[in-house]
Amino acid sequence: MNDKGVIKNHTLLVFLVICYVGCTPPQSFPKNSNREKSEWECIVWVSSNDMITMMHVHGLLSSYGIENQNIGGSRLYGIIIPKKDINNAKKILIEDARKRKYGIIIDDYENTCEKSTDWGKETINNFYTKVLEDAKYSPLTIWGKVIREEEIREAAKKFPYLSFLKYRKREYLNREGETKIGYEIEIHLTLTDKKGKNVLYFQAWDDGNGIKFTGGNSWKEK
Repeated sequence: MNDKGVIKNHTLLVFLVICYVGCTPPQSFPKNSNREKSEWECIVWVSSNDMITMMHVHGLLSSYGIENQNIGGSRLYGIIIPKKDINNAKKILIEDARKRKYGIIIDDYENTCEKSTDWGKETINNFYTKVLEDAKYSPLTIWGKVIREEEIREAAKKFPYLSFLKYRKREYLNREGETKIGYEIEIHLTLTDKKGKNVLYFQAWDDGNGIKFTGGNSWKEK
C-alpha cells in the first residue's frame, strides 16, 4: 500500500456505506453537548468487527478535544463529530491510520489494516474442561475471559480439545487518551483424534472486559 492509502471508487463506497449503515445522526449525543442534530456529521467508517480501531478512533479524537460518537450498523460503524471539526479530524485520522496501519474509510480514502505476521502462540493441548480448571486461565485473566465466551463453550461441545491460541497485540488510545493494549485472538479447538478443527476469532480490549467474537470456521475429515 502506498502512503496515499487505497483509493476506491467514491460512488461504490457511498453505496456500500448507505446500505450498511445510513449516515444519519443517532438519537443520543455526547454528554454535556448542547449541539443540535444538524451540527453533526459522519466522517469516518470502521468495520463492525474491529472494535479496537473503533476504541482508538474515539480516543484519538477525544485527545484533540473533538466530540464524537458512533452510530451502529451491520458491517460498518460510523463516527459523527461536530461539522466545525471535520477538516481537522480528517487530517488527524488519515495521518494516524497511515502510521498505525488500521482500517478506516473517510470519503474517497480507505486505509486497509496491515496483516501483521507478528503473532504469538500459546500451546495448550488439553481438554477444554480441564483448561477451565487451570489457574493460568482463570476468569481474572484475559485468556481466561476469552475462552469462557459463549461461542467457545458451544464449539467445545463438538470440538472438546483446546490445542492452542494465537494472538497479536494492538495499541489503541482509550477515551482518556491513555495508550492501552488490545488483542486479536485465534482459539484453535480440535476433535480428540485431531481429524477436525474449529477456529474462532476474537478481539479483546480493556484488560478483557471488552470482548467481541468476529467469526470462525470449522472442518472435519470424512
